[in-house]
Amino acid sequence: MLLYLLSACCGDVPAPILSDPLLTEAEINQNIEYELGELIQDSTLPLDELTIDIYSNEESLKTTIDNGKLILSPEPGWQGTANVHLSVTDKCDV
Repeated sequence: MLLYLLSACCGDVPAPILSDPLLTEAEINQNIEYELGELIQDSTLPLDELTIDIYSNEESLKTTIDNGKLILSPEPGWQGTANVHLSVTDKCDV
């Protein structure tokens, strides 16, 4: 009975699901924007109830979230490749 109560702490709230990774190329000095709603597929919770962490392995690529968008901003003149890591948790995963 205890296991049932612990596993049901969030009722029927599924864990957030991310869409497939995107490979994107951009021109030098061009920002890239993604709608978070297209990247995060969670049918029961709005985006403002999710905890979203994002970072890049490249210091020259700034990652921000603004108005429901993920924005990737390179430093002026930067050229290269970067991996962007997106982690999403809900109140049940914390």
